[in-house]
Amino acid sequence: MSQKARGTRSKRVAKVMEEGVKLFSNKNDDYGDAYVLASDVMQILVPDKSKVVTRTQQIVYHNMYVIVCKLLRACNLLFNEKFGEQKVNDEAIADSLRDGGVYFNMIAEVVDDRANIEQEFGQ
Repeated sequence: MSQKARGTRSKRVAKVMEEGVKLFSNKNDDYGDAYVLASDVMQILVPDKSKVVTRTQQIVYHNMYVIVCKLLRACNLLFNEKFGEQKVNDEAIADSLRDGGVYFNMIAEVVDDRANIEQEFGQ
């Protein structure tokens, strides 16, 4: 591969990385470190994570984590003087709240079908 080709590839990769940093920064501003805070909330909700054993429990735990992230984003945007100032414009506050409802329904479906889920994964 020529030096020119490597230089062009490096520039493309650098551009992708710059875009990633900008997206992370914007999302993190909207979510308010939810990826860190959600772990603290989950520690309160499920103090002994060693009890998350079955496939159903793992699915429920993961989806609850996502719900907590959605709630933290909504709270950050609604109650921290950011209302109307979100940086990720293609993801409305109401979308995060509606997403939470969808995740709750996904959890309900998994709980209702837990016998099949556990059988499928040999538990």
